[in-house]
Amino acid sequence: MESRQQQDSTNFKLLLAHFQNQFAKHFESVRGDKSVFFDEGLIKQMSYIIGDKPRNVSEIIQLQNREPMQPSQEKVIFIVRPELEVIRSLIFQKKGFKAEKEIHIWYVPRRTIECDEELEKNGLYDEEKIRQITIDLIPLEEDVLSLEMNDNFAHYLLGDDDSYKVYVQNSINRIESVFGQIKCKFAKGDDACQILKRLKESAPIGESSQSQQEPEVDCLLLLDRNIDLVTPFCVNQTYEGLLDEFFRIKTCSITVDTKILKPDADKDPKVQMAPTQTLVLTNDDEIFKEVRDKHFNTLEGVFSKKCRDIQQVVQEKDAPQSIDELEKYITKLRSMNIAKGKDVLTHHINLAFHINNNMKNLDYQHCYGLEQKIILGEDLKAIQQVLENKMIKQYNRDRMLRLLCLFSVTQSGLKQEIFDQLRRFYILNYGFAEIVTLMNLQEAKLLRAKDKKFDWGKIKKNFKLINEEVQIQNPNDQSYVYNGYSPLSVKFIENFLIANGFAKLGDMLKQLPGGHDSAGNDSEFFVPKQGTAGPSMADSGRKKRIMIYFIGGITYGEIAAIRFLNNLFKDKKFIIATTQIINGDACIEMLRGDITNRLSLQSILAK
Repeated sequence: MESRQQQDSTNFKLLLAHFQNQFAKHFESVRGDKSVFFDEGLIKQMSYIIGDKPRNVSEIIQLQNREPMQPSQEKVIFIVRPELEVIRSLIFQKKGFKAEKEIHIWYVPRRTIECDEELEKNGLYDEEKIRQITIDLIPLEEDVLSLEMNDNFAHYLLGDDDSYKVYVQNSINRIESVFGQIKCKFAKGDDACQILKRLKESAPIGESSQSQQEPEVDCLLLLDRNIDLVTPFCVNQTYEGLLDEFFRIKTCSITVDTKILKPDADKDPKVQMAPTQTLVLTNDDEIFKEVRDKHFNTLEGVFSKKCRDIQQVVQEKDAPQSIDELEKYITKLRSMNIAKGKDVLTHHINLAFHINNNMKNLDYQHCYGLEQKIILGEDLKAIQQVLENKMIKQYNRDRMLRLLCLFSVTQSGLKQEIFDQLRRFYILNYGFAEIVTLMNLQEAKLLRAKDKKFDWGKIKKNFKLINEEVQIQNPNDQSYVYNGYSPLSVKFIENFLIANGFAKLGDMLKQLPGGHDSAGNDSEFFVPKQGTAGPSMADSGRKKRIMIYFIGGITYGEIAAIRFLNNLFKDKKFIIATTQIINGDACIEMLRGDITNRLSLQSILAK
């Protein structure tokens, strides 16, 4: 009989196995040794899926258009995203080959007519050697799945490419085809509602090809990113969140300067070390699993205890022991894997030390303090003055834009005169080349003039987003993630569950942008009230699973906060799906632009 923990676990890793098998078959179909070019935007997720080097792949080369590379094998496979810029890099490389090659082109995750036409114009179109390999939700953890769509946050806000809606819909269809029909679905936000409408049209609720099995997901909540554009620009204080801030996590891994992980490595000239190392960050690392969602300020105590535990086990070997005790000790030693455990712990301690040193930087502290004041809405004139002073001193431009966006969003847009003045200050201090980025941010409604439809002050109060008595050692509220600020998106999820759906959310539902919709029968998911008919959670044999699907991206802070909800809703298990994982710096980078036409500085500044 299954334990409760086994019943509550999910099988989404089966999706990873499916993608691995799919790629293995594709590689085997091209017989013999081959060279593989990977589009730079796919390298991290491809290495996560297929490993370092698949069978019969002699070399993996990063696709770029700076210098022609010479593949060693006669058969060459290009694995690329369906983007014209990427296809042009492919063409550039092919033209630079000194010998004739057998070219195969594999599109991930879809094939487009536009890209095929570009190949045909350059004599590279061969129907028999072009494929589409569909990859959608990649299970990064048991409870986190991601489409890993580069730049989705920007496309979502700018509305210049809405193909992500098809990807989201297809990924949900795949989940249902493999793991059973989701019985109730909810959507908040205009894009979420459009996707739900398509789902209802393509696969009617209640009719499942897997009707004989218990569904892996009981409820789906689709959320538009723009119901909460505040949280992405805040710095969360979890260990994983800060690793992402300082090292940028990409598909469960970070690239770190070896000197950070091994400060003494360069003291021995005989030891040759690579300049950087790649660390995989998943729950397979027991230490990372334990600390990833903890507040950074609590790590010292956890790491100290780990060091003492290892030291204690090592010292036990010197104590007199009987044969039975010695056997138990050896078993314990093997299970702990002391040597590996010490290395992993040392890495995490050194990473935390590096992060801590950076957080002590005065610029960082001033910026974080300003972020807190912006969220609380304290002394707006003083905030504006500090922002202007930082621009005069030419503080890091992306961090500056991050603060400006946070200021704008939390003020529901800026008064016209303040908006104009801050924009002028930014252009004068960072250069006219920044105008396209500012225009993109304005188009994305992140840095703009006043909008009366969104009242941050009222939302902050009604959703109780600020916790002045936050506890970080033993948190009783998800606000520990942001030192007292609860992510609006997660507070919405919490209130959605407390209200048993949309019907009783009232003003909370209306205060956030976009429509809402629902489909299916939710009576089996939400707990029946006392005295009403319906199955109880105890009778179900396992926790009810709800998938929260973020359209436009999610932060590691929100992931940690949603995981915390497992403590508040004991009868639920939360599964997170997203188009991509983001942070404030990444959001600004995605919306950064270059000047592509000649514009009049005076005409723009005069607006």
